[in-house]
Amino acid sequence: MGSEEKCAAPSRLTFLYNPATGEVIGRTGKSWALITIFFAIFYLCLTGFFAINLAVFEATLNDYTPRYYGKHSILGGNPGMGWEPQVDIEKTLVWFRSQKAYAHTYKPYVDELYRFLRPYDEDKQKGEHIFNCEGRPAPTNRVCRFDVKKMIGNEVCKLHLDDFGYNVGKPCIVLTLNKIYNWTAELYEDTSDPGLKDAPQEMKDNRFRNDYIPISCEGVYAADKEYIGKISYYPKYGFPAYFYPYTNTPGYLQPFVAIQLENPQKKTLINIECKAWAKNIEHTRQTHRGMASFEIMID
Repeated sequence: MGSEEKCAAPSRLTFLYNPATGEVIGRTGKSWALITIFFAIFYLCLTGFFAINLAVFEATLNDYTPRYYGKHSILGGNPGMGWEPQVDIEKTLVWFRSQKAYAHTYKPYVDELYRFLRPYDEDKQKGEHIFNCEGRPAPTNRVCRFDVKKMIGNEVCKLHLDDFGYNVGKPCIVLTLNKIYNWTAELYEDTSDPGLKDAPQEMKDNRFRNDYIPISCEGVYAADKEYIGKISYYPKYGFPAYFYPYTNTPGYLQPFVAIQLENPQKKTLINIECKAWAKNIEHTRQTHRGMASFEIMID
């Protein structure tokens, strides 16, 4: 047994280096040189092939225009609707106590609204691409300035009430249409259009203009409709249509509509649904196409 172990040890050492043939781990120096050159050329060619493919792929892309958009893209041609203040993307409940003593319960919502509105400050909407549209579309490679004071008034959601109304139980919610490249709204000419048959009468009577995308917000269920109370809209008529289409031009800020619940029922969960109205906007609750849903709870 001992002699076999003694014989095995030299054979292992011979495999690592054989002085008789000059082989290292079974290969001569020439063999190791050839295989090293082979793999170096192989990986160099592989890297070059990958780089050429990547360059060809990038050559087909545009920094500003997506290859597929509208109905041909994964987003489709129907915009969704976003809302703020959505502190947690996974939650749709806005729950707070309106007294100053409980300011910590609504401060996150107020901070989120300030964060959203910061880019709309007048001193930040500057640059060669910014254009004062004043009711007409921006020229090519320019974007419309969203003048908050003109569009909404001196104060967003009656800011003089402090904290966007949250401290007095009149919360402000900001609504936006999701950006879809080159999408434009097919506007309704008048309120008699069959596409508006399900729209709230209040919107059709008081807040309809055929150069805006009108917005309506109401309770989802009968009890919600009763408890939601009066809603004020800023701008009154909805999203100005001349801000579209979105073409990824630098400096673009999407228009928004701020709503304020003037006298919602307290200590009651209110389910709210907001919809944008245009001929090419469909409403789907499951995917939130053309609409937004959230809940308000004021203790």
